[in-house]
Amino acid sequence: MEYISRMISKSFCKLGYIEANQIEDLRYGLEVVISNAITLLSILGFGIAIHRFTETMIFFSIFIVSRSLRDRYHAKTFMSCFIMTFGTYLLALVLSYVIAAEVQMYWGIYLVLLNCLIVYYTNVLGNDDPEKHSDKFDYFFYVLNCVLLLTSILAPSQLTVFSSVVTLVIASTSYFNVEMINENA
Repeated sequence: MEYISRMISKSFCKLGYIEANQIEDLRYGLEVVISNAITLLSILGFGIAIHRFTETMIFFSIFIVSRSLRDRYHAKTFMSCFIMTFGTYLLALVLSYVIAAEVQMYWGIYLVLLNCLIVYYTNVLGNDDPEKHSDKFDYFFYVLNCVLLLTSILAPSQLTVFSSVVTLVIASTSYFNVEMINENA
């Protein structure tokens, strides 16, 4: 990914679109855009291929909104990021189909409560650095979990379990990111 981005940046410099001192900035930007596009298009393509468009759109909604509201764990390489993001999607899909319909309500409730505990402890741990704290993320997350809790109780379904698993992974990575920051400080 870095090689392709650098080649495109150098081509833009040769064509006179950018200055030589802007090559690395453009390379980084292109690398981020291309890697995100590949990841999102792969998940979208897979979701369409297995006829799970609704789950795919729910995943994108939760993932993109939460990602834009709080800086979370960042993988060191494109492949690690791809595997983690695609793995989150697959884990949520598999668990939502493995959990029997009779117990989906209980799983939904347990997952929502675990999500809320993780976000609470993330805020307690990350309280030292107000710049890392995001009230918008907390508000979004608690509202989302309230909706998931009500849905788990009133109309338990595979979509509720799927959404709860996605939020659990996002909450967990936020927690572990704060833990790693605190250990390195």
